[in-house]
Amino acid sequence: MDMPIESPIRHLPSHCLPSHCLPSHCLPSHCLPSHCLPIRRVRSKRSDHPSDRARHTLPWLLPCLLFLAGCRTTTIEQHEWRQIDTPHFTLISNARGTESAQLARELERFRALVLRVSGTPLAPEPVPTRIFLFADWGSYFAYTAGTNMLGFNYPTLRANYLVISPGVYHTDPKRIIFHEYVHYLLRHQRTRYPTWFDEGLAEFLSDVREVGDELRVGNIPREGINAHAIQWRIPLRELMATDFVLDWRPARIAAFYGQSWATVSYLLSQPVSTDAIDRRPQLATYLRLLNAGEPRATAFEAAFGTNEAELTREVRRHLQRRRLPGIGVPIAELPPLADVRHRVLASHAVAAELGELTLLQGQQRAPLAEQLFNRALAVQPADGAARAGLALALAQQQRYEEALAQAKRAVANTPTLARVHIDLAKILFGLCGDAARATHPDCRRMLEVARTHFEQSVALAPHAPEAHAGMGMTLAQLQEDHAGAIEHLSYAYDLSQWLPQIGMAIAKLYLAEGRQAEARTSLTHVVRWAKSEQLRREAESLLASLQADVQLPATPLRRDLPGVVEPPTGGATGASRPGS
Repeated sequence: MDMPIESPIRHLPSHCLPSHCLPSHCLPSHCLPSHCLPIRRVRSKRSDHPSDRARHTLPWLLPCLLFLAGCRTTTIEQHEWRQIDTPHFTLISNARGTESAQLARELERFRALVLRVSGTPLAPEPVPTRIFLFADWGSYFAYTAGTNMLGFNYPTLRANYLVISPGVYHTDPKRIIFHEYVHYLLRHQRTRYPTWFDEGLAEFLSDVREVGDELRVGNIPREGINAHAIQWRIPLRELMATDFVLDWRPARIAAFYGQSWATVSYLLSQPVSTDAIDRRPQLATYLRLLNAGEPRATAFEAAFGTNEAELTREVRRHLQRRRLPGIGVPIAELPPLADVRHRVLASHAVAAELGELTLLQGQQRAPLAEQLFNRALAVQPADGAARAGLALALAQQQRYEEALAQAKRAVANTPTLARVHIDLAKILFGLCGDAARATHPDCRRMLEVARTHFEQSVALAPHAPEAHAGMGMTLAQLQEDHAGAIEHLSYAYDLSQWLPQIGMAIAKLYLAEGRQAEARTSLTHVVRWAKSEQLRREAESLLASLQADVQLPATPLRRDLPGVVEPPTGGATGASRPGS
């Protein structure tokens, strides 16, 4: 399954971490390598711009942080970790309890604020949101594969994971969480948003300030984007046509974020005078036309009634205002800060949680996940979830016999837990999905067993999209019940339209049934949502054949069930994400 990859650098400081950021048990500063000591800021004509500072910082920052990540004398999960539960979030953190609890309360209030600002009900969130907040760089780098992102969002069919670093200098960790959570909410509104709007709106909403008796969003950001020094490097036509910026230079990435924020800020602002144009309904029209399949240029002209050059001038005039109004909501009209439940996690529970996080990061991190789950099981051998996680870590290393043995033991330990049935079924499905094993005489029997466990998971968790997706893919692979496969996959896809691979599977089932009109609708949706160029081209090829009324050959389903053995390559979407 292909997911957007995000790794540009944002909000980097101009020198290495200050001494107060060092873990207390690390080596004293005089023992650190010389390149980890603070360096003098190098200035140039553009050095005040965050993007230019980032270019000077990166070669110094990463060696410094990687060194600090290795300086611990005790395992990180042995430190004190807490779990904070609110009505919509679970926060797992090694930060101080009061800070974590306050952050959880503010996140609940932010969710209510977004609901109020949007003016429309949010679509129900199909899976829980789990947030990992790291209090120091050592723990963050140890469990995020040395990523250079300040935070990232990893949506799956089981849960939405937000992973947040301690932040750098004046970058507020909760603003990173707000930014990523906006992306998650947008992804589940059944509307495909262009990248510039997705990123610009996340920046616009994530800067929350209490002003008098109001909470305000849409202010000039306090860091990251200097509204008065945005370098207009990208023409508006290119900005609105961009899907990925992963391979861009840092300065150009910063320009993309700055211009996206500025454009959204203008298009959502109230007119400054009675004769000014209100662009808000035009923006809604533009997004609606894009989702109806109109080309970008056609949608732009029909919605805004002007050209890109004129709209750019309007945006730049908007930024010249002494004060950007933003959007304010009276605090009295928002729900009070939510009550939270918090508890200190035992070390084995922390190991299991960090194992789940590490498991998301792919095959290269599977050995670490295996170690963490084994630590958890050494204390709690009856923990079915930890044993199922161990089974997946073993399967990622292609140790299938061991994986199946552990998965079966997890089911025996906790037969009423849906996820253990899902994980056993996923491993069985993955074995038959392996091209080298697809013709194995036991393959059909394994698929039958997988179907049985997916059926049990649907009975135990009838609203879980992961259970329905697995059931649908297994029925499709057995080629016995296309209608049932379509029903289960459609249920999962309705709750996870950010996974166009499921839409492609549905389209191929429609084609197998000769239902070309439904196949065309599904393929059009895949083309609109796919971030993978390969998947988009495949959908476009099938659409072209349908439009030309060409007899299509039987098209095999992709044999990969989302999240079976291999998670999506680079599937995380980062805090400065180019098109998640």
